Amino acid sequence: MTAKDKLRDLLSKDLDGLSLSAESGLASGSTDFSPPLSSLTPVKTIYSAEASLFVLRAGARLLETGLVDFCYLTTTDYIQHRYPQDAQEALEFYSAIDREIGRLVRSGAVVGITADHGMSAKTDANGEPNIVFLEELLRRRFGSSTTVICPITDPYPRHHASLGSAAMVYLEDTGEVAAVAEYIRSLEGVEQVLGRENAALELELPADRIGDLIVFAHKDVVIGKDRNYHDLRALEAPLRSHGGRGEQMVPFIISRPLRGSSGNGTNHGLRNYDIFEVCCNAVS
Repeated sequence: MTAKDKLRDLLSKDLDGLSLSAESGLASGSTDFSPPLSSLTPVKTIYSAEASLFVLRAGARLLETGLVDFCYLTTTDYIQHRYPQDAQEALEFYSAIDREIGRLVRSGAVVGITADHGMSAKTDANGEPNIVFLEELLRRRFGSSTTVICPITDPYPRHHASLGSAAMVYLEDTGEVAAVAEYIRSLEGVEQVLGRENAALELELPADRIGDLIVFAHKDVVIGKDRNYHDLRALEAPLRSHGGRGEQMVPFIISRPLRGSSGNGTNHGLRNYDIFEVCCNAVS
């Protein structure tokens, strides 16, 4: 069960079970789940807190009625993009999430909570976006043989205008990699530049699917292509986004004690995707 339909499409491929998104409603399923879900209020827009709460309410309803025994519920980060964590709107959203998580726990389920990234303000003291238009700078210096890909690009520009703190650089002439990397490191706002091989090792990425260079910006800076590519008019609030080193730490919360755990330690080797293994096989 997802908030965005694009993610439901990816996760439900060849799925033998229920597929649901807040954005489009029930998409597939061999069982009629309509009765327990019919009282849920449809979501009017994906750009809302309700898109995330719909997913949690649907999951809680199905668990409470005993119609499912395993749920993967994924929300949207629209509220976190739009509001800082101490804003009243954010606090109300987290309170509503807490209530739905309480329902999941009371249903008897083992509940695991994690995230794909953190979130940071990407603005200066006046609230204006801090942007390094990397492709624009590289083409001015090295010509049109350089291409910058912003991996945060998706169909939801009101979240972030396709601006995040990471980007991949592709070069037609790989003999220029060292010179381009050196130039990028000299730019204000850039935190780290990794070549393909080092990036594949350090970030555990497939080398054949990443750029010649991967660039990370400082915590309060984002990397864009050029000024004409990103529509900043889509933003509804000062830019908040992710993709950099500063957003790597995420929660990892389990509703039951772990087997053999003293209850006062953490395992820093855990990754967010380990939530499935821990919930299914490691709880008391």
